[in-house]
Amino acid sequence: MIKLLDLLKENEAPITDAPVEEVAHKLEKDELGKFYVVTKPTGMKDENMIETNILEFAKKIKSGEIDETRIMGVYEKSGSAKTRAKELMKEIEDELNELQSTMDEYRSKKSEIEEKKAKAAEIIKKYKK
Repeated sequence: MIKLLDLLKENEAPITDAPVEEVAHKLEKDELGKFYVVTKPTGMKDENMIETNILEFAKKIKSGEIDETRIMGVYEKSGSAKTRAKELMKEIEDELNELQSTMDEYRSKKSEIEEKKAKAAEIIKKYKK
């Protein structure tokens, strides 16, 4: 007579030869369907609009592909998402243009200061002799 405990112990041994398959989880019902996530861009070349569904969205959040702190909106229609994405890109472009202008002004002023510093050094050197 085979004991039940012996059968259980026999079945507890790990099976190492069997391949492990990842089964993609499918929803029974998805009333949301696809939607669009708009994120705050980090630069001009960033793609800041993502078409996704709820499972893919969860995977992207979990993997770090989408940083939830940078999400600016979630949209049902691509047109609304594109409009918001373009607005955000325009803001970045405007800020970069302002930075460029400020840096040009800074470089100009720095150059003027260097010239005045050199002129002052010449005058000081002239009277030290």
